[in-house]
Amino acid sequence: MVGHFIEVVLWAKTYALVDGAPQGTDLIYLAFSNYTTLSFGDVKLNQEWQLLAPMTALNGFMLIGWSTALIIEILRRTGHSATRVLDSVEDPKA
Repeated sequence: MVGHFIEVVLWAKTYALVDGAPQGTDLIYLAFSNYTTLSFGDVKLNQEWQLLAPMTALNGFMLIGWSTALIIEILRRTGHSATRVLDSVEDPKA
């Protein structure tokens, strides 16, 4: 989760660097909106920077997928280890 938040903050800083959003826009909110929903929110980027929205969304989609795969792999490995421990407790000769 921390990694995703850092990524969102980097996108928000990018929006600020290029002056991509209207004045007074909460850039963290805008970046989270783009990162998770392809910018179908109430705040949008300026016309000349609208291509950043799908780029942010694609980046979010890829990293959320990567995180899911990582969590599943960790659970698979720890579950497998737990099964071996349980098997050795049930059958001490194994």
